[in-house]
Amino acid sequence: MAPTEIVRTTLQMATLLFMARDVLAQTPSTGHVPTRVEIIYGEVPSKAASIIVGAVYVLVGLILFFPVFRYKHFWGLCLPIGAVASGIGFFVKAVMVSSEAHQNSQGLLIAQNVIIVCAPATFFAFNYIVYGHLVLDCVGAQFSLLRPSRVSFIFVGSDILTFVIQAGGAALLTNADKFQTGKNIFIVGLILQAASYYFFTIMFAIMHCKVKKSGLTNGKEVWWKTVWLLYFSSFFIIVRTIYRIVEGNAGRGSEVRTNEVYFYCLDFLPLIIAISVYMPWWPGKYLAGDSLVAGNTYKMTESTPSAV
Repeated sequence: MAPTEIVRTTLQMATLLFMARDVLAQTPSTGHVPTRVEIIYGEVPSKAASIIVGAVYVLVGLILFFPVFRYKHFWGLCLPIGAVASGIGFFVKAVMVSSEAHQNSQGLLIAQNVIIVCAPATFFAFNYIVYGHLVLDCVGAQFSLLRPSRVSFIFVGSDILTFVIQAGGAALLTNADKFQTGKNIFIVGLILQAASYYFFTIMFAIMHCKVKKSGLTNGKEVWWKTVWLLYFSSFFIIVRTIYRIVEGNAGRGSEVRTNEVYFYCLDFLPLIIAISVYMPWWPGKYLAGDSLVAGNTYKMTESTPSAV
C-alpha cells in the first residue's frame, strides 16, 4: 500500500471515530435530547390521565358548590374552589405534555406543579373549619383543646405557611440546577403540613373521647354524622400525606417518582375520596340540631376556661 493511501485511510478512520463519538454523546439509538419534563419526571406523564383526573376534580368541585349555596354555608367555599383549582392544575399538565416545546416550558412546569401540590391544602382547611363549627355549634368548647375561634386561625394559618413553603420548593424543583434545594424546601413544607394535620386529628380524637365520657350524649345526635365524616376524610388525607413525604424523599429516578401509578393511587385517589364523601353527606347540614350547647348560646360556651 502506497504511503498516500495509508495516510488517506488513517484520516478516514479518524473521521469515522469522531463521528461515532458525537453520535454516542447523544441519547442512545434515537439521538433524542430529553426535555425538561423528562428530566424532572423521568418520563412524559400521560396526557389522557391528566385530562381525566382534571375533569373529575372539576366535576366534584362543581357539585360541591351546590350545598354551599343551598345551605348558605359560605364558610365551606374553600372546598369546591380547591377542587376546581386542582382540576385546572391537571389541565395545565395536559397542555404541558402535549408537545416538546411545551415540555420545555418552565412556566407551564412551575404552574402545574405548584397548583397540583398546593391546591389540596384547601381540603385540609375545610376539615379544620368543619371541626370549629362542630365544636362551637354542637358540642361545646369545653371539650376542645383549642377554642373553636382559634382552630381555624391556627390550622388554616399553618396551611397558608406550608402552602408558601411548598410552592417555593415546587417552583425550584423544575430547575435541574436547583433541584436538591427545591426538594429540601418542599419536604420541609410537606412535613410541617402533615404534622399540623396529625395534631389536628389527635385533637379531634381527644374531643371525641371527652364528649363520650361526659355522659351528655346518647350517640344518636345528628351531628355525629359530621364526626364520622371527618374521621373518614382525615384517614384518606393522612394516607396522601404519607405518600407525599415518601415520594418527596425519593431520588429523582426512583420508581415512586417516575411511575405515575403511585401518584394516581396514593395522591389523587385518596384526595378525591376524602372530598367526594361530602357530596352526598354535606357536613354542615348535620350541625343544625341536637346541640349539647345549652340554649345554643355558643359564645358563652366558647369562653369557658377549659378551652385554651
